[in-house]
Amino acid sequence: MADIVFNIAKGRISEYFNRVDQNDPSTGVITLVPVSVAGTVANVGHMDSLDLVLAVTTERTTSGWARVELTDTEILTTNYDPNDTDDRMDVSIPEVSLGSPTADAIVGILVCYDAITGSGTDADIIPLTHHDLAVTGDSSEVIINAGDLVQIS
Repeated sequence: MADIVFNIAKGRISEYFNRVDQNDPSTGVITLVPVSVAGTVANVGHMDSLDLVLAVTTERTTSGWARVELTDTEILTTNYDPNDTDDRMDVSIPEVSLGSPTADAIVGILVCYDAITGSGTDADIIPLTHHDLAVTGDSSEVIINAGDLVQIS
C-alpha cells in the first residue's frame, strides 16, 4: 500500500490507470522510479510534478537501476477495479522486475503517470504514490510483487 499519495493524484489514480489501459493518449504509461533519499520523502506529498519530487530525493540511474514503464499491455482493467463488496476502488500493479542492479541502494519507488513518454520532461510527469522499498543492489533480480498500490474509499 502507498506510504504517500500525492495531493495532485488523490481521487484520480484510477483515472490515470484507465487512460494507460485505453491508450488515451497512446503514449501514456505508468512509470516506476527507484529513489534513494536526499531529503525527507514525507514532505513531498504536496508536489505536483516529478521534477519537483526529484529535487528532494535522488533517482537511482546507475549500477543497473532504471525507470520501468508499464503500458496498456501490463495495465489491465483488473488493475483498477471497483470493489463493491468493500465499497472502494482497489488500484494495483502487476508483478514487475526492476532488473538486477549490481550496487547502490534504494529506499522507495515512485509510481507516476506520464502522458508524453519520450518527448516530455520530468516536469510533465505526475507523481501518484510513493512506496517504501529498501533494497541494495547485489546482482540479484529485484521483483515488485503484484498487489494493491492504494485502496480508495
